[in-house]
Amino acid sequence: MSKIFNILEQLELDNNLYFVNKFMDNLNKLCDNLEPLIISLSNPYNYYENINKIYIIFNNIKYESEKLKIYQLVNICNVVEDVLRDAIELIGPASDDLIDWLLLVQDQLILHKNDLDNGKIFLSALNPKIINIPERLNK
Repeated sequence: MSKIFNILEQLELDNNLYFVNKFMDNLNKLCDNLEPLIISLSNPYNYYENINKIYIIFNNIKYESEKLKIYQLVNICNVVEDVLRDAIELIGPASDDLIDWLLLVQDQLILHKNDLDNGKIFLSALNPKIINIPERLNK
């Protein structure tokens, strides 16, 4: 009988352990630091700087997820990057809808991080509310 590996074990079998550990460290840091940046988007004075930082965070998660073939995270990051590309072009502050949506996405990242940390066999299902991309990105 063959052993069923959890997500993290499978990543470690399929990839260089250095990259898996680096990904997990970065995901932990990013999840911890993302909320204050998102909330700060309500301030017009540092909107542009922080929207760019958030974009870079999601770009980094996407890049590392692609290397490890974690396509569920890649897909989430692709959607967020598309929204943030539009938001970068606008003058802040961000709309409440955008801030709430980004916090919802952050919750999804934390859920996936916990899935990896807790030895789950599959990543949790996507929160369907994430599909409801905010129409208005700034106030």
